[in-house]
Amino acid sequence: MKRIISFLICASMLVSTLGFGVSASSIDYGTLNGYYIETVITEDASPIVRSTVYTKSGSRTNTAKDSDGNVLFSLTVSATFSVVSGVSATCTAVSYSYSVTDDDWQLDSASAAKSSNTASATGTFNKKVLFITTSTKTLNVTLQCDENGNLS
Repeated sequence: MKRIISFLICASMLVSTLGFGVSASSIDYGTLNGYYIETVITEDASPIVRSTVYTKSGSRTNTAKDSDGNVLFSLTVSATFSVVSGVSATCTAVSYSYSVTDDDWQLDSASAAKSSNTASATGTFNKKVLFITTSTKTLNVTLQCDENGNLS
């Protein structure tokens, strides 16, 4: 009887520590030198184990739009964080990707970096008319993870 009770207690503790990641997104809006910027944060939907140490992945995208709402270009930073629950979070991997939708714009340069609990990407986009640069815009995207695994 004691073995059965011990087994049931151990099994219920194991089941209670398992969780499933939820895909979540949040959207924010702003402006950059007359262009509208839409920011989307997406979290990984992979199963996770809720223990003291776990990984958290996600991405954040900034999208530049003109005054008519047409998408011009976007920059995404994707990162993986190592989280010590309630204590700290550290960025372990970072990458960037971009998309240009308006034919007048092109990516000039981009980079990604990590520091502590922060992943960031910077991209410079040029608008060219007849091979002449008429406008330059820089997008900065930052993704942070707090000690509870919350992305912002």
